[in-house]
Amino acid sequence: MVFISHTQDDNEYAQALKFILEKENISIFDASQNIKVGDNWVDKITESISLCDAFIFIISKSSKKSKWIDAEIILAVNKSLNENVALIPIVVDGINVPLYLETYQSLKIKDRNDLLMNAETITNAIHRYKNKNLISNELNYLNKEKELLDQIIKLEGAELKLRNKYQRLIFSISIPIIITIIIFSIILIEDINILNGLLTLSGVFTGIFSSFAIQKIKNIWEKKYDR
Repeated sequence: MVFISHTQDDNEYAQALKFILEKENISIFDASQNIKVGDNWVDKITESISLCDAFIFIISKSSKKSKWIDAEIILAVNKSLNENVALIPIVVDGINVPLYLETYQSLKIKDRNDLLMNAETITNAIHRYKNKNLISNELNYLNKEKELLDQIIKLEGAELKLRNKYQRLIFSISIPIIITIIIFSIILIEDINILNGLLTLSGVFTGIFSSFAIQKIKNIWEKKYDR
């Protein structure tokens, strides 16, 4: 939305700008339509400035005497420090640009017809900033998407390392138990049938132990990531 800052004396220029922008389907803040009876002017204008992304200032003899125009300029310039907004000074009859707008290229006009003749210059300036904002928003979205993917990759890598660690733990515990049982069985028992039975039994106990260990590890894992 475009905010047109002007005095009542410069209303003809504001209406010409409204005509130019509406032809391009550019929405504008119009005090005569947006501010209703009973509204607080300060609150309403401050709120409107916060919602706009382009500002046109009609700088004339009348605006130089208006404290309202000074306040609107200061609010818009302050907004530009944190956001990418268009600030477009339109200077009537060679009036000096206010200090806050000196660093912004102005459009110099003599009358209403001169303003209408520069319609394309004004709309191009607004569209240029809107496109810049669009590109900036797309880049911010892509950067956030990349950050999210990086976090997912790191999390998956951490889970894989944890899973491998627990698998190695189970293997390192199970193998020595099986070997120990086999060695003691060979030493103490000579009957091959009894030995086979013990080996089978050791396999069963090892399986039970492994299942128990896996379940405990799974519970630890779920508690670690269930936040």
